[in-house]
Order: sequence, then C-alpha cells, then structure tokens
Amino acid sequence: MLIGHYSAALAAKSLKPELPLWQLFIAAQLVDIVWALLVFSNIEHMHIDPSLKSNPLDLYYMPFTHSLLATAMWTLVSLLCIWLAFKQRYGHALLLAAVVGSHWFLDFIVHRPDLLLYDDIKVGLALWDTPLLAMTVEFALFTGAAIWLLRTLNRAEAKFLNAFTTLFIAMAVFLVANYFVPMPTDKAMVLISALAIYAILPALAYWLECHRHRKTDGELIAS
Repeated sequence: MLIGHYSAALAAKSLKPELPLWQLFIAAQLVDIVWALLVFSNIEHMHIDPSLKSNPLDLYYMPFTHSLLATAMWTLVSLLCIWLAFKQRYGHALLLAAVVGSHWFLDFIVHRPDLLLYDDIKVGLALWDTPLLAMTVEFALFTGAAIWLLRTLNRAEAKFLNAFTTLFIAMAVFLVANYFVPMPTDKAMVLISALAIYAILPALAYWLECHRHRKTDGELIAS
C-alpha cells in the first residue's frame, strides 16, 4: 500500500488540525522507512519476483517492521519519543503514534500473506493480486480522508484548496505509477525509489502547510 497509508495521516489531521501534516506523513510511512533501511542492512530480506502481479516484491522476512508485535513496539516507541519531544502534548503524541500503528492494518488489505501475526502465521488479503481493485481501495481511502479533512477546515483555511489539489494530483500519479509502471529489477533501486517517495511526500505536505499559513496570515492582515 502506498497512498492508502496517508489516509490515516489525513484522518488524524481532521481530528487535530494543529498537527503538522508533514509529521503525520512521516508517521504514516515510518515503518516502511525503517523496513527499507533494514533491508539495505541485510537485517530484513525480500527479493523481486517478476511473476507476481502488480507488485513483484516477495516480502518473505520482515519480522522487525511488519509483524503485529513489531507494530505494537513501533507504536509505543513512537508514543514515548514524541511525548518526550513535545512535553504536555499527549494528544499530539497519541495521534502520531496511532498513525504509525495504522500501518500494519492498512497493509493487511493489500499484502499477500507476508505480515507476521504470531509464531509462523502470516496474513494478508492479497489485493495486490487484483491490481485494479487494490488501486481503487487505496484511492477510496485517501479520497475519503481528504474529503473529511477539507470539511473540517474553516472558511479561511479552505482557501488553500488549490495547494491541496496539487498534493492530491501528486498522490494520484504516485498511485498509478505504483501499480502500472514496471518496478526496477534491482533491489537497491527499489529501496532508493521508495525512500525518495517517502521524502518527497512529506516535503509536499510541508509546502502545503506553509502555503496555507501564508494565505491565512495574508487574509488576517488584509482584514
């Protein structure tokens, strides 16, 4: 799952609008960022199987990032670290940690049975094997969360709709590319590409927030 993960970030933003969207975007993909680094380090493992539909990644060993136990660990570690960094902002830390924890459950929708539940039991609904359905589900999750967020904004904040549209289009492009553009056959290039996307999208979110605040401040000065 790619943009579907960011639906959790938008939902959290709807509940607590003062949360920076770029932080929520990093939280949404924190597990995959760590996963890419661990695969680079040969701690977790995967290989590329071109015979697999839609997503050729055979994610056969990732217990430290994509097991249910690891999900609980990353959620708790995130909660503690964020709470220590932002004292007296428990709600801030709780929502960011919840976004981190949402990763496994959203992955469950599209992953093949490679998500460790417990012992040697792995699960996943395997929507990746039906690319059009998987893409539709991801788009629906992100679009629904985006609509919810826009409905929570006050009239002044809604002026940043054009900037949000840019982010939305970028997400849609990444989604289509993720399912229909052939993935590199080199494992290192796959990981580098993934990390690049995980950096670009928070940067776009940061730009969006800056645009929003410039608009709002300008309108306040004008009034």
